[in-house]
Amino acid sequence: MISFVCLVGLSGGLMAIFGDASVPVVGLATIGGLVVGSCLLWYLRWILR
Repeated sequence: MISFVCLVGLSGGLMAIFGDASVPVVGLATIGGLVVGSCLLWYLRWILR
């Protein structure tokens, strides 16, 4: 479960790196991806009950 959240979060940071973003923006993209990944995991667990 935690690996899914990390995968989504790190993909957000990686996309920011590929877009030549600054270090703070890469950090924010990674944190945002972790939040989105957590929400997505919660939603998937909720609908698959």
